[in-house]
Amino acid sequence: MNEKEIPRIKISEIDLNNALFHFHPKEFHEEVKQKGLEPRIGSNAKGIEQTEKIFFSKGLDGVLKLWDVWIKWEMKHAFNGDDKYPELFNNNNEILIMKDYWTKYYPVDGNAEEIKLFFQNIPKEYKEKFFSILIKSKIENQEYYILDIEDGKEYDSNDIDEIKQKLKNDYDKIDKQDYPSLLKQQKKINHARVLYGSYSKNDIYMDNWNMHTKTGISIDKDKIKLLQTETGATDVLTILIELYDISKYIFEPSYFEQFDILEVFIDYAKKELNQDYNNEQNKKIHR
Repeated sequence: MNEKEIPRIKISEIDLNNALFHFHPKEFHEEVKQKGLEPRIGSNAKGIEQTEKIFFSKGLDGVLKLWDVWIKWEMKHAFNGDDKYPELFNNNNEILIMKDYWTKYYPVDGNAEEIKLFFQNIPKEYKEKFFSILIKSKIENQEYYILDIEDGKEYDSNDIDEIKQKLKNDYDKIDKQDYPSLLKQQKKINHARVLYGSYSKNDIYMDNWNMHTKTGISIDKDKIKLLQTETGATDVLTILIELYDISKYIFEPSYFEQFDILEVFIDYAKKELNQDYNNEQNKKIHR
């Protein structure tokens, strides 16, 4: 007996202020359809998160902030020598050049404007190649789900962000007379703040872009809907672009000044999507 398909919901049918958005790899679509969502420590959270959870963002504001942070996070692992995206570079020398660039200019002690300039001023040829690889290898292979879960039941909106908590605990454990160690730990905290953005709260609690269920809580399949655009697209990139375009009619222009890389990425993604569409049309014409 075939499992019932995951119900779909259009962007126009959700509450853009309060909807809970969770993105998930398409390859696990059948698993979600059968079992719902299971808590786990994802590949990006290994060694950082202590317990298994399901992460999500609240509202349109949370979604946009999430992608600004997520793109910066992936940029870090692309350019700091971690070699997460080896296809970015033609040789080891280029890897070392960009690692040196990242280390030298990363704005650990920068203000909001300096942080934004750092991400936007990454050499164009590497930045755009990174965007292209990120879209093809990660973003287009994800789907967005809307979760029907309750504050106080499946999650607690005042829960702790384990990354923030660990950074604070490590700082608090240092002897207050040990200035070199205090300075070193403060650098780690500032390093994380660059990625978290000026829009994240300066405390130990989770932000609306980085919310999670209580530890070990699963989400039943009946509490999940597959998000789609008005034209029926379910891939995260198309949905993100549509949400971003909607946000331009909702938020004041000054709202978008807080983002470090999101708008640059969206501009590039729109061009790439249009190019892909044109390529498909050309193929049809020349068949």
